[in-house]
Amino acid sequence: MKYTTVAVLTLPAGAVLGLTEAQASTRAHVLQCVPARKGWYTTTAAVQFKIGEEIQIDGNLPPVLAHAVQATAKPRRAADTEQS
Repeated sequence: MKYTTVAVLTLPAGAVLGLTEAQASTRAHVLQCVPARKGWYTTTAAVQFKIGEEIQIDGNLPPVLAHAVQATAKPRRAADTEQS
């Protein structure tokens, strides 16, 4: 699921994340690429994100971290809005 951080967010080692190239390059020392999933990484140590960053998290976000993120709305498909 895609999230925008609304507070500083620290994720533990083992988190699987979808990141931009810029986000990944600044954290390369704590990331491993996920094979066959371009733009996805597994953290090898704790990793931190500042307010306003958009990230994707594979799996469920731990409830204790829910205060630090806001789910990014998915764009509606045209078929969803064109019901007659």
